[in-house]
Amino acid sequence: MVKHMPNLFVVVCLILSWTIGLLFINQYYNPVVIIPTFNDYLWFDRFEGVLGLTLIVTVITMLLFFLQFKFSFLTSTKLKKIVTYSSHYVLWIAVLAIQLKVIAFNLGICH
Repeated sequence: MVKHMPNLFVVVCLILSWTIGLLFINQYYNPVVIIPTFNDYLWFDRFEGVLGLTLIVTVITMLLFFLQFKFSFLTSTKLKKIVTYSSHYVLWIAVLAIQLKVIAFNLGICH
């Protein structure tokens, strides 16, 4: 069980991100989502704005899971295992944070 715990964390973050995005799309009725950047705003439709980054990172994660289980070169040494899992953690936490920031901005919670 402990051996598969890092994979479980990544899968839970993946499912949480998709759930948050789909709930927002179902509840938010504007056709446009505004994504705030440092000095500008980007305008996207609802799916691309909320789930675009999640879709890209999901594909990358599934590819890395396939490579990990098929060839196991990503977890052959302890250092590679630490780098692989910590980068997965940071990546998914960043995706969730960006997704929540976009949702909060479009709901008018933070400006």
